[in-house]
Amino acid sequence: MKTANFFRLTAVLALLCISVTAWADNRERDAQPVEFRDISSEVFLRNDVDMSKNMRRFILENEFDFDEFFVDAAEIMGDDPMLSVNFNTEYVLGVALKETDRDVVITPVAVKQNDDYLYFYYSVKKGEKRSYKLSPYCLVALRKPVQGRDFHVIFKQVN
Repeated sequence: MKTANFFRLTAVLALLCISVTAWADNRERDAQPVEFRDISSEVFLRNDVDMSKNMRRFILENEFDFDEFFVDAAEIMGDDPMLSVNFNTEYVLGVALKETDRDVVITPVAVKQNDDYLYFYYSVKKGEKRSYKLSPYCLVALRKPVQGRDFHVIFKQVN
């Protein structure tokens, strides 16, 4: 009797998992493109950010959070600031990989939205070995959602 109940429960749970997976796949498939701007070349990852162990995913909604990880490239070069993000109307999504001695380029591919879900797709291309280590990163700016609306951001590497 216990074995039969166990198998019934297992079958119900399996069907539930399949249903949830199908729902999530449909949600992603039906997502619509969102305009974004690649701002990776406008900034540098701060050298005091420890990227030796893990990759990071960023959802930066204000200048304070942004400044914790990044600095305007023009300021480093002694020029006028050129960062083009207006945190009153925009926010930043990004990915930074752990430091590597390889030439790595992360490219934003697309940002899509379906209801309260945002999908950030990016590609990673690995190149030749270098004599120094850097943490490759990719940042995009996009318009903030409607006030008070929360989004779930899903980061997906595509190659």
